[in-house]
Amino acid sequence: MYDAAGNMSGQLMNAKRNRYAGDNLGTGTQKEMSLAMKSYLAYFGTYRVNEREKSITHIVRGSLFPNWTGSRQKRYYRITGNSLVLSAGFILDDEEHTAILTWKRRA
Repeated sequence: MYDAAGNMSGQLMNAKRNRYAGDNLGTGTQKEMSLAMKSYLAYFGTYRVNEREKSITHIVRGSLFPNWTGSRQKRYYRITGNSLVLSAGFILDDEEHTAILTWKRRA
């Protein structure tokens, strides 16, 4: 979500997330909590667009991944019709990856 005032938020979730055995948020097992963390990402803050280099920088105010709080996350973009395609490099389990996310605008 991007708004005209310069705020943003993003939430990404694996559609096949495992549920905890119990319904109490604070009593998951270490394995349940680890899998929950690895299958969901959420953060919010503000953003700045650099049209020359086709990038958006997210200035993170809060994140499920604590290391991103206070950081700047650069994404490269392209707009195609009603879609915004973002790409970014990241490290997961000591391996480099490139994420490509396609967001479609609702009418």
